[in-house]
Amino acid sequence: MFQHCHSPSVLRYVHQRKLISYTTAASGIVLVLGILSAVGPSNTSIMWAFRGSSFLVLALAAAHLVHFALGRHNIGHWILAINLLLLRPDIIRRPHGIAGYDILIDLLLGMGVMLVVLDDSRVQVARLDVLNTITHEIAGAAQFGPMVEIVLAELKRITRAKAVWFRTLEGGTLSITVQIGLSPQAAEEIQKISADTPAGRALEDGTVRVLRSPDMVPEVRERVAPEGIRHLLVVPVQSKSSKIGVVILGMPGYRAYTENDKNFLKAAAKQLALAAENRGLVQQLVRSRNEWASTFNSIPDFILVHDQEYRILRANRALGRTGSRARTVASPKRRQPANTIPVLAVTPWFPPQPMRARRSPKALRFT
Repeated sequence: MFQHCHSPSVLRYVHQRKLISYTTAASGIVLVLGILSAVGPSNTSIMWAFRGSSFLVLALAAAHLVHFALGRHNIGHWILAINLLLLRPDIIRRPHGIAGYDILIDLLLGMGVMLVVLDDSRVQVARLDVLNTITHEIAGAAQFGPMVEIVLAELKRITRAKAVWFRTLEGGTLSITVQIGLSPQAAEEIQKISADTPAGRALEDGTVRVLRSPDMVPEVRERVAPEGIRHLLVVPVQSKSSKIGVVILGMPGYRAYTENDKNFLKAAAKQLALAAENRGLVQQLVRSRNEWASTFNSIPDFILVHDQEYRILRANRALGRTGSRARTVASPKRRQPANTIPVLAVTPWFPPQPMRARRSPKALRFT
């Protein structure tokens, strides 16, 4: 069994696909050296070259795994990284000086892999639960503000962020509308920032950005550092037709983010964008209804709406001023079909004309 074959699998897991080709080539060299040291004449130089190159490949995988494990709270990553360094690159499997050493390392290696798999499954289930909760709350929320607070609270919990806030795009500025975790003084001091900042460019590009301390706006960096925030995670919130704003998560310490992490945040932000777009459509519908009602009431002629049974459903103010209490409209001689939709009846009013005497046809005859 060649322990250096674990390296490509680890690099694929930590999303370092660019290094897989290099480690595969290095593993091929290690394999050749191992075969030479096993079947060839005893040569100390080949044996040490095999062990050294094998250890370097394993150390590269362990280093990237440690870098990936920072900020993730998964002990399986650390157990797996340590055991990669403790593996013995020996093709002949000579017995170790410590009894049971190889068995112990193999057991710990398997335990680390199992913990990693179980924790990744737990994270995926938790993320699906967060998305389901957000979808459910958005469907039942009547106000936009409380719904945004629920979304931010769920994101703060699942990402272990120190604080999270939502900025909306208003002209050329990004303004905080809802925040959780920031002190009132810090939230007030960073209330508005220019859209021509890394956060605004993330919204323009539609990509999730990680802003380390040097990349932050100076006034924001000075205010969030005392809050225990070391880097910001900027998630754009945009619909198909408009750019709404950004969700910013203030994260403690260091953490590397994979495409899966960013895709989850994009999915949550997409739900928020749909809710904001639906809210805009509802407001547009209400505004159109009010404009129609204003136009309806401003017409001086008598206008009414009736149903299939000719019951008056609505009348404009001009008709209401007459003081009529009639609740039905006189039925025409020809009834409408049963499936006819309600119609708009317009009753113009004309001033009475003076009656003129009609001359008899006999008076028009010549005598």
